[in-house]
Amino acid sequence: MLSRLKYLIAVLTATLAIIPAVFAENGKFYTKKALLEDFPARVTKVVLSGDAMADAVLKEEISLRWNLSPYEFCTVDEYNVDRTNSNFFFLRFVRYDDVVFLSLDKGGDKNNADVKKQSFEVIAIPVSGADAGTMDNLEYMPAFVDIIQDFVIKAMDSDGKAYGGLPQYNVSVTGKDIYLDREEAARQFSMQTENALCGILVASRKPHLGSWCYRMLVSCDTHELMYFKKHKVTASQGAGWLKSEVSRFDGKSSR
Repeated sequence: MLSRLKYLIAVLTATLAIIPAVFAENGKFYTKKALLEDFPARVTKVVLSGDAMADAVLKEEISLRWNLSPYEFCTVDEYNVDRTNSNFFFLRFVRYDDVVFLSLDKGGDKNNADVKKQSFEVIAIPVSGADAGTMDNLEYMPAFVDIIQDFVIKAMDSDGKAYGGLPQYNVSVTGKDIYLDREEAARQFSMQTENALCGILVASRKPHLGSWCYRMLVSCDTHELMYFKKHKVTASQGAGWLKSEVSRFDGKSSR
């Protein structure tokens, strides 16, 4: 109960801090929920990064799964021309520090006097370490695309959801079979195993003190995000699942 209260207070504090600074215009407040209400009518431009493998996987899954809005594919150069156009949303790979995220952003200019024409991040989900070669975790792209769509649906319905971000997806995983081993998790996901959760680990491939490590549990068949945690790498805790998580989850049912 106490942790839930702390979470609600944190969300409320973040909301109150963000709204006046970003979404206030002529005494009227526009929350994320309000600014997303026309999302289904706006074109979502899917930006192809130039990473041949990642782009191919993203194109395939968008073509198969994206159903919330019209969409079209574009290049990075085209994105750079259109990114200040508030008529568009953009789905693209973004690098923060040593991690690649799949980010959904509202087009626009943060400095525009018209709040409805300002840009903002809708949601970003960690996908891969960014510091070597081709992106990893691409086998989970179906889930990443579905999670982003699920978030938008929730955000259009509730300001609490819109500002809650990925941590709000921590729900009970009782009765689920959970797989943290990378190869076994990927195998269960590919088989769309019912009543099973795959562990997805995202971190720098060369973790260092202060870098971030993200851990997720995703349903193998429905692609629901059911657990999301992150921690900073320290001298005592490297990039990986925490010992408490391994003892609780790895290779076991969480009954």
